[in-house]
Amino acid sequence: MLLFNPFTLYMLIFRKIIDILIVVIFKPNKETKNIVILGRKESGKTELWSRLGAKLKESSKNRTSQQTVSEFTISKDEKTITISETKDIGGGDDWVSTYDELISKDTFIYYLINGHEFEKKSSFKEIKSQIEKISRCINRKENCGLKILITHFDEINITEQELKQKIKQKLENKITNLILKGVKQKITQFLDNNVDFVNLLDEKDINKIKDEILEAL
Repeated sequence: MLLFNPFTLYMLIFRKIIDILIVVIFKPNKETKNIVILGRKESGKTELWSRLGAKLKESSKNRTSQQTVSEFTISKDEKTITISETKDIGGGDDWVSTYDELISKDTFIYYLINGHEFEKKSSFKEIKSQIEKISRCINRKENCGLKILITHFDEINITEQELKQKIKQKLENKITNLILKGVKQKITQFLDNNVDFVNLLDEKDINKIKDEILEAL
């Protein structure tokens, strides 16, 4: 009969506990070291970087290929935090391979979805593949987080509740794989905590994101 020595058994139990405890966080926390903005084409990634304060060469009016997001600061009420250098990448499938480079441990990801996607008869194939890639990138990486931001929401004719239901219908399997990590968490809980609706031209919405980052770091 095969027996485990006490140390081996301890390590197995410890690893199981770690697997159970590693859950995707829903907002930056004190362990967050990097911010990454990902999403499909025309979802507003470059615009959000710019609104947060990054100095970019390409504007949101031009289609982004790849550009460096140099280190910059966000300040409010005498508190200043530094956002580490990263990259602003395009939203096509050919850029998904770049996720491995951008997502390391202690990375918080804002994933943007253009609200108009929910008005189309879309299979969400590209969004599903991108979320699946994010899931693989953060697997076993500590302190990684994700928030889905629905942009252009002010331009569409469905309610937040209807939109969340559509997310559940179209993306539940991919999101469930992402958030479970050994913990039973209801998809509705994820949608409540990890999905926000953002007008990128509304200073109030941008300040909410800034506050979220400032409070955590």
